[in-house]
Amino acid sequence: MQVVLMLDVKEAAQRASEYFAGLYENQELTNVQLEEVEQENHGKYWLITLSYPVPSQPQVAGLNLNFKREYKVFKIDAKTGEVKSMKIRNLSRMEYINQLIMSYKPKGLLVDTNLLLLYFIGAYDPERISRFKRTMAFYN
Repeated sequence: MQVVLMLDVKEAAQRASEYFAGLYENQELTNVQLEEVEQENHGKYWLITLSYPVPSQPQVAGLNLNFKREYKVFKIDAKTGEVKSMKIRNLSRMEYINQLIMSYKPKGLLVDTNLLLLYFIGAYDPERISRFKRTMAFYN
């Protein structure tokens, strides 16, 4: 009887990282992070999500207000370690905002809630800025 060893989560994440690095070796992508791991199809595959920062607009007062990461999901065969697919994972608007808040949380960022409210209303529907009582002052 032949024993088939399955990749553990660390090995699967390593395979995804190596595959990613090989695909993007000519680009200067730094700060690649492991975001999520999940087993799929009763342990037959690992789904490994990696993220990396993308270039954004210039910083304002030392803060990168356009902090954005791209996410790639790798499907790894748990028996062979072969990468079966790589897909882009898109974040919802609220996931993006949560990510932004979490990235600056360790730095102790102080946020003016009026400006934060303006951001949320403008992100939802810019036309509402002129009609919403708390944001009218920012219009014009």
